[in-house]
Amino acid sequence: GEYDKALQRYQRALSINENSLGEQHPSTANTLDNLGGAYLGKGEHDKALEHYQRALQIRLVTQGELHPDTVATYKYIDDVLRKQGRVREGAAP
Repeated sequence: GEYDKALQRYQRALSINENSLGEQHPSTANTLDNLGGAYLGKGEHDKALEHYQRALQIRLVTQGELHPDTVATYKYIDDVLRKQGRVREGAAP
């Protein structure tokens, strides 16, 4: 379906970003967030979480903990964990 098409496009974009900008670049993190969203839409929570966590690590290094994009990625992680009945360590209840 549509999520599969989106995943293909985002995977291609991720490859391009990693090759041209590097693995530790905010644009790479954006693409990882997009991949996470597509996996979440498909109900593949573990894959979504994996991509969001990777994006978070990049954002913490390149943008800092208080940057709006970093905060958004924390929210995405919390959303996935909530769907799984879990809570991120250190997250507000």
